[in-house]
Amino acid sequence: MVQSFVLAVLVVLLVPTPARAVDDCGLIKRLMNTLGASMARNRMLIAASQASGDNPQQAEEASALLARQTKDFRELREDYVRNQCGDDWD
Repeated sequence: MVQSFVLAVLVVLLVPTPARAVDDCGLIKRLMNTLGASMARNRMLIAASQASGDNPQQAEEASALLARQTKDFRELREDYVRNQCGDDWD
């Protein structure tokens, strides 16, 4: 999941500027929303595993992935503010 996210970011960044259909702020916002949805799914997997006691390995993997996603989300959020896109993303 992280690999596909990184690949998507690289593809978007490598596209020449005139061909970009979305401005940087819009792109960052979309990436943050996509990443946020993935983070929510991982939180649900962890919570379900803790509640039922099932799939501890899956919960550990989700937890590790969530930690990386949290770091990536914070970096995107900093880029959003740095690019003067605003204090929130609606």
